[in-house]
Amino acid sequence: MALLLDEHKLVEDNIFEYENRIANSEIVRFIESTPVFTTYFHINNNESTVDDGYKDIESIIGIKSPLRYQKITEFPIYNIEGITLALEESEYGLDSSYSGEGTILPNTIKPLPNDFFMINHLDKQYLFRITDIGYDNIRPDGYYKIGFKLEYLDDVRVESLLKQVNESFSCILENIGTEAKCIISDEYLETISKIDAMYNDMIQTYITIFYNKVYNSFLGDHDGNMKVYDPFMAVFINKHKLLNRKNDYSTIFLSDTFNDNKRQIKYEKTIYRAFERRDVKLVNPFPYHLIGGITKHDSPFARWNDKSVLIVDIPLLGEECEESYITQELSNSFKFNAPTESIYVELMQKFIRNEEMSIYDIPLNLNEVLLSLNASEEVYFFTPILLYIIKEITTQFLQNR
Repeated sequence: MALLLDEHKLVEDNIFEYENRIANSEIVRFIESTPVFTTYFHINNNESTVDDGYKDIESIIGIKSPLRYQKITEFPIYNIEGITLALEESEYGLDSSYSGEGTILPNTIKPLPNDFFMINHLDKQYLFRITDIGYDNIRPDGYYKIGFKLEYLDDVRVESLLKQVNESFSCILENIGTEAKCIISDEYLETISKIDAMYNDMIQTYITIFYNKVYNSFLGDHDGNMKVYDPFMAVFINKHKLLNRKNDYSTIFLSDTFNDNKRQIKYEKTIYRAFERRDVKLVNPFPYHLIGGITKHDSPFARWNDKSVLIVDIPLLGEECEESYITQELSNSFKFNAPTESIYVELMQKFIRNEEMSIYDIPLNLNEVLLSLNASEEVYFFTPILLYIIKEITTQFLQNR
């Protein structure tokens, strides 16, 4: 049997999404050049002891300078490729009269006169000072045009400038043009990087244990040799792109294995919807039926005559069910905020109770804890929810910084 994923539709949808993004992105349409990545030194207004303008400063760099800087590594500046070309062509480096212009993208920083940026080349550190600022206010998101000149080419000045740095940040290029912050404190960036690594590990572990290539679906173990398939989980995973990883285009898009014209109504009664809404009032054991996969005649399970697969189905009339997503005990734990020794239950509990959370509430050993549960149904049902929580908390955190 062929792969059930409609590859043609998936490719078309992805191309449309890409073209739509390109067509509507002022950044992509305007910037036609490759950025030069610099170490940027941005004047820290809150810590500097002079008024705006900085025109009457006795010394910009050195112990007498009143200026303090925020250092931003990997900061992109556009339309300054001429610098790197000049560096390549010049045997002795640039002379002190070198000047030029560049472009800084919107929603990154607001450049100021006497900001600096540094380019390293052949063990030399070229320090450029911002001299002029222009603003393109024609477009909704204005671009900054900067004028600059080569100010220093000696390690002593660089060391002096570094002593005036009181905050350190990094620029995340892939966040530029999105709702996420692109300038992130190094303190936060280290934690976010660890969370991203754990998230990727959790995805890979989940795929390794539960992914079935034939059905392009996740199947959990149930009572010995039986398997359980949750179509509502597939909706949840696809809806929030939980398997998408940064800079990885080989993601899995799960198949819609059979038609159900009441699926959206049923989805409203699932545990997944409760976590989307972060409403503890919706918490209950979330009962469900298990029906034979072969009873769904348009499903791949029926076509393969696979009697080992059972499908999760949500009752609409309130009838009793033998199965549930969570126990009554866990349901009460969520409702009444009961103490728990489980780090993933505590995370789920805080989230569904809509408590204020940050990246520091995410345990960095979630994957190891889930692995210790030996591919149980708990792992099957809870891992996508945990991925969703991690993604939501991280996204919100980045938007608020």
